[in-house]
Amino acid sequence: MVRADPPPTPRTREARALRRASPRRLAASLLLALAAGAGCRGGAPALTVGAPVGEAAARVRHAGVGAFEDPTVRGPRLVPEHLDPAVLSGAEPDGALRGVVAGYRVLAADGGAVRVSEDRLASVPASSLVIPARLGGGHLFVVGTTVLRADAWLSEARPVFVARAPIQKVFAGLDRVYVRTSRGHVAIDAVTGAPRELGPYPPGSELFAYAASDGWRAAALSDLAGLVTTGDAGATWRRLEVGFQARDVTLTPVGKLLVSGVERGRAVAAELREHDELVRLPADAASASRRLAPRGDDDARRPSAPP
Repeated sequence: MVRADPPPTPRTREARALRRASPRRLAASLLLALAAGAGCRGGAPALTVGAPVGEAAARVRHAGVGAFEDPTVRGPRLVPEHLDPAVLSGAEPDGALRGVVAGYRVLAADGGAVRVSEDRLASVPASSLVIPARLGGGHLFVVGTTVLRADAWLSEARPVFVARAPIQKVFAGLDRVYVRTSRGHVAIDAVTGAPRELGPYPPGSELFAYAASDGWRAAALSDLAGLVTTGDAGATWRRLEVGFQARDVTLTPVGKLLVSGVERGRAVAAELREHDELVRLPADAASASRRLAPRGDDDARRPSAPP
């Protein structure tokens, strides 16, 4: 008895054809089918039957078919669960407060959102400096004897200058950055960190504070002259008597020069305006400015401006 097989169905014929087909022919057929589908969506260039597989694949990529260029899955990022308000100071243009936690730079928004830098500093910076736009913008961080620069608060911080002695503080000058070390002051370029000459340096061998409102006006506290000011880009410096023990010179967020200090045990502050005019601030404003002003180990050695 002869067993007759049932006639093949269309699905059976397709399966047999796939088993007999070579891998190269299958790949070319698949590329042709994908290209035809992409052409229906956006008018991709037509494929020529029998075209090499490489040419067909290039045209498929041109039509937007393919995987992500970088499929790397990035690692986790540490985000502090709680932020101590004491570590936050200074504000970004959007109002977020800047801070450093365990070497990570953070931005804390009013709504509770926290953004964290990808890289981590070796330690909490001894000091940091917001570089004004006239000097290239960005931020400087002092870690040990190294000055690191970041284009933005959360951007990668890269070393740009290494001092020969421990760094105590950095100042934004009229046209350069001053680095105060235990061996004296050096000047560097704010962007590259390349050493520069001191340039329009205030009189005195040591600076305790320095602030410049632009490329022309600046004020500084030095060991020999006390409070000095300039209005001609450092060509001349004039000694100024304030009537109280000046302890710091800072630049407000709106670009005003502020001289703060102590008078009879009370915090006082005065705004330094053009033509060396000093305008006393109310007591509450003076107290706030003193709380927000950065303090260092050298505060006790700062000179007193003669009354």
